[in-house]
Amino acid sequence: MRHILFSLLLAPVLLTGCGSAVVNPVTGESERSVMSEASELAEGQKAHSQVLQEYGVVKNARLQAYVNDLGQRLAKAVAPRPTAVALHCA
Repeated sequence: MRHILFSLLLAPVLLTGCGSAVVNPVTGESERSVMSEASELAEGQKAHSQVLQEYGVVKNARLQAYVNDLGQRLAKAVAPRPTAVALHCA
């Protein structure tokens, strides 16, 4: 029982040291992050390439216009990131 209590008390202390403090561009609040924005963007590009390789590109202009419109509306609904990211259909 003592070990469980000790673990529960120690875990928040150890987790507080993980990551670095960053300001969330949407909420404006400070929070912890274990990944820099540059790393996050690089991982996004990597994932984009993997999705294209695995699923390919849908060649349907109407569907692409719908997806692009939806993405643009979602992007406008949230606060912009400090680094602009282009939304486009491949």
